[in-house]
Amino acid sequence: MKRNIFILLALFFSTLVSAQYPVTVTIKGKNITFNTQPKRIVVYDFGELDTLDSLGVKPIAIAKGMLPEYLSQYRDKALAGSLFKPDFAALKRLKPDLIIIGARTRAMIAQLSDIAPTLDMSISPKHFLKDMQQNLTQYGEIFNLPDVAQQRWVTLAQKISQLQREGRQQGTGLVLFTMKNEFIIHQPGDRFGMLYPITGLAAISLTDTIAAQHSSAKQQDPAKITAMLKAYLSSEPNWILLLDRGLATGGKSKMTDALKQFPIVRDFAAWQHKRVFQLDANQWYLLTGGYRSVLNFVVSLNNAFNNPA
Repeated sequence: MKRNIFILLALFFSTLVSAQYPVTVTIKGKNITFNTQPKRIVVYDFGELDTLDSLGVKPIAIAKGMLPEYLSQYRDKALAGSLFKPDFAALKRLKPDLIIIGARTRAMIAQLSDIAPTLDMSISPKHFLKDMQQNLTQYGEIFNLPDVAQQRWVTLAQKISQLQREGRQQGTGLVLFTMKNEFIIHQPGDRFGMLYPITGLAAISLTDTIAAQHSSAKQQDPAKITAMLKAYLSSEPNWILLLDRGLATGGKSKMTDALKQFPIVRDFAAWQHKRVFQLDANQWYLLTGGYRSVLNFVVSLNNAFNNPA
């Protein structure tokens, strides 16, 4: 009798779980239906790998690339080619039932879709937090983890709200991206412009003169970059957020070279008073939009605001 009750209970709970499917999600305007929970997942975006891992979803394979220590368990799963060049022969051997990609692999979505359903989960810098929340919600639906996904978002949203309140009190900020031996300023709408709304730091208002310089400086003309930096110097941002691309892929920092070419950066009061926060280059350049990479940043910057050097 007890054995029969046990079997009935097992069947009941099994039915509850399976009753979540089929599930249809809309991603980038395309409806995709899952009749069962995906089990063999291949990931071509390290930010999305970060988010999936935070939910307890474990891919069978990923693209090759540098991972932070907290994702080191996936280094031996780099079996599926690179972000820009998927290994299609390996994919066919792996037999995935779901492929997840980001912006770096988007050009291959048609070929990948021939192998398995492929989701473009890329995050736009123009609505960064909205896309992060949407991705978490959709993963919760796809993998039958809605409560876990909601809990993760609530935790992150609370931390971001705390940071934004502190950031608004801190004042203005300036995002500097170091590439090779140059400084590139990022404003809202630029690739790393999402850092302003996340942090609560106000971007320096662009006058017509600064706006013109900001646009032309993207041509990486040293004279134009210097002129733009001088224009921003007059506004004296309260904080500088610094992202050194040289460190992102295991290379060497180019900060010293950049400072030699653009010594004006040392004239910023924020630089002189050590109100400079250096972002984790690997996490922000390669894991952009990853759950823990963003959470780590938010907590670290909040600590910096409250414990200035």
